[in-house]
Amino acid sequence: MVMCALGEMAAYLPIQSGFTGYAARFCDPALGFSLGYTYWFKYIIVTPNQLTAAALVIQYWVPREKVNPGVFIAVFLVAIITINYLGIKFFGEIEFWLSSIKVLTIVGLLILSLVLVLGGGPDHDRKGFRYWKDPGAMKPLYGTGDKGRFLGLWSTFVTATFAYLG
Repeated sequence: MVMCALGEMAAYLPIQSGFTGYAARFCDPALGFSLGYTYWFKYIIVTPNQLTAAALVIQYWVPREKVNPGVFIAVFLVAIITINYLGIKFFGEIEFWLSSIKVLTIVGLLILSLVLVLGGGPDHDRKGFRYWKDPGAMKPLYGTGDKGRFLGLWSTFVTATFAYLG
């Protein structure tokens, strides 16, 4: 709904400042200002977080004793800055191909997960519903009973929201 409204505003009144400009024009200048700084803070916090996560994932194959994780952080940071400075034509092309690889990877992982859950692994064990009854589908968190199961479910929403941000 929000993206549809943003698309309508962009078609009606294309402006250079993006959605913060629409917030300032149609709601209040203070909202546009605060949205701009909120997104700036988001990117200044999330970018180092993602760079560190990438370095930690690479440590699975290359131990930190062999190569310092800061090397991978620097390489990824230079790659991000280079892609952003290339211009919109190259940025769009790179974005298209990386997104295509991402979609193909997700589809492949979904198929692999389904095959493994249904017993297609090397041990031919159907692991999919082994724990459905004991201990159960929902693990309690910060409590017992229905409250603990609800809090366990709610904690997954917090994690999923962070994963799907911007």
